[in-house]
Formats: sequence, C-alpha cells, structure tokens
Amino acid sequence: MAASPAGNAESSVYTTAARSDTFTTGRVSVTIRNDRNPDPDAPESWPCDQPSIGVECSKTLYIWQEAFPQIGFRYPFVLHALLGLAALHIAYTSPTERTRSWLVGTHHHNEALSGFQRELSTITEENSEALFSWSICNVLYVFATSNPLYQGTDGGPTSLTSAQKEKVLGVEWIPMMRGLQAVLLPTHNYLRFGRMKAIMSTGNWDKLDPEKESQDPEDAHFCRARESWSDSDRSQVYEEALQVLRKCRLYSSQFREMDSETRSNWGYNKEWSAPLMFIHFAPESYFALLRQRQPPALILFSLFGALLHRIRNYWFLEGWGKAIVEVIADILGSYWREWLLWSLEVIQE
Repeated sequence: MAASPAGNAESSVYTTAARSDTFTTGRVSVTIRNDRNPDPDAPESWPCDQPSIGVECSKTLYIWQEAFPQIGFRYPFVLHALLGLAALHIAYTSPTERTRSWLVGTHHHNEALSGFQRELSTITEENSEALFSWSICNVLYVFATSNPLYQGTDGGPTSLTSAQKEKVLGVEWIPMMRGLQAVLLPTHNYLRFGRMKAIMSTGNWDKLDPEKESQDPEDAHFCRARESWSDSDRSQVYEEALQVLRKCRLYSSQFREMDSETRSNWGYNKEWSAPLMFIHFAPESYFALLRQRQPPALILFSLFGALLHRIRNYWFLEGWGKAIVEVIADILGSYWREWLLWSLEVIQE
C-alpha cells in the first residue's frame, strides 16, 4: 500500500499492521511511533490526524503520541475516539478504502460516545483528562464527517441541501465546541497545570491588541464590516465579535514570520487554532444573532470562514472555510455582496 501524502509527515496517532506494541480491535490499530527515529522494519503507516505544524514540536508530539494513547489505555472510550479518527484519515487518504474505513470510524465513534456519556455523569480530576481528550477528538471527528466537500461514505462531491447549509453555518458544531466549557469548568485548573497544559495554553492571546495593527491593509477589510451594523441596536455585540476576529487574525499571522526556535517552543495552539478561538471567545449573544441569520452576523462569520480557509491544509478542515463563505454569499444575495468581497477573494486562493 502507498504511504500517505508528504504533507502529513508530522502526524501522531498511526494505524498500522499488527505488531507486538500495537493495540488492535480487529479493524484498526493504533501505535505510538516517533518520526525522528523511524523503524525501517515497521509496516507502512498512515497518520490519523495532524492538529499541529511541525514534527519538531515536542509538545505536540507528546500530546498525540503519548498523552492521549496513555489516557486511552486507561479509558477505552478515548482509545475508540483515536481509532475513529485513524479510520477517517484512512478514508480521506485512500479513496479505495473510503467506504469501509468510514464505517469503521463511525463504529468506533459510537463506542466512544457511549463511554463518554457514561463517564460524564461524574466529572472528577481523575477522569477530567479523559473527558477533555475525547472532546478534542470529537471536534475533529465532527469536522471530518461533516466535511462539505465529501458528503456520504462514497466521498463524492454533492450540492448542499438546506439542512447541510445549516450544518455548515454551525447549527450543530458551534454548540458542541462551546459546550467544551461545561467539561472544562469543574476541573479547569487541574487540566491547566497538568499534562494537558500545552493544549490549554493560548500563548500571547491576551496580549494581542488589534488597534496596534490597525494600519494593516488586511485588518481594514475586517473593520469595514462595521458599516453593516451602523444603524443596528446590537452594534455593541457585533463590535465585540469583531474584536475577537481581529485578534484571531493577528494570532494566526504572527506565525508567518516566526523563527523556527520560537515556533518549536510555542506549544500546541499555533495558527490552526486561531480561527477556532473565535468560536470559544466570541459572546453568546453574537451566536444568537448568527442563528437568526442577521446580515451583520453573517458578514462577520464570512470573515471567520476566510480565516478557516487559510488553514485548509489540515485534512479535517478542508473545504470548510470555502463552504461557509459561499453559503453566506448565497443567503445574503447581491445587496450585501460588497461586504463579502474580501472573503470571496480569499477562498479563491
């Protein structure tokens, strides 16, 4: 079998043929392997997920190659979540195995979900890492299985139905992501100072000031969105959401010129995390307006879509940003199009 594309070289959890140090379910198996010292006698492998940038980042490697699998061996529902992602990645990289691998991934996800729901009844420090690990895997699973480019097990492109457009605009995944706070809140400090601290850290997020970068031509496209709510009685809500979006853009753009050493020491949340921070930090009142499909809320969400499109090299996010912008353009029509021009331009990159 052919190896996975070169762009996936940094990965963490692997599916492999059977070997002595591998956990197997009979369908998919997971092993911990360090790319820095590959075993030439090992069978060919495929990475299941790559929520990071460089194999040189030991903090990212630790999370996916050690921490999550170790937690999974203690809490099987986490291991099922990892196996589900592994199967979905095989479905993504190997079209001939797509249908079978997709079904395998669904099977493991269902097993993982059942275990998670049972464990969720009592949240303690002891099981908080497992609940948190599953929640992260679940976010990636939902993005991968709801990918607007590949609907269904055959992987063929289809035109989006009304229900699928609602999914693109977050009717399911936004509440799911924001619901992570319910899992985190009871044991937040325990997670923040434990082995999950690399994931919990948002680097210099709190120090970023969009106003200091207000002369950036790209920032001007974001600020122009203010024109769409100049007469709205919810302008304060939109303004708060805009400031979060501007910070997301700043957070992501700083990695373009960051030296390799700083980047390596940064930790887990690099540019891939930036757009998703918007879902976490934007006010709930904004998402209520988004659910109402208010034009200013949709215009702001198109900027989120443009940022998401720029990290489309992550397999589970491919197609999402483009679909978000296109669905919004279709909903708003020609009257609001001038506020969407930059986002529409970005998705053509």
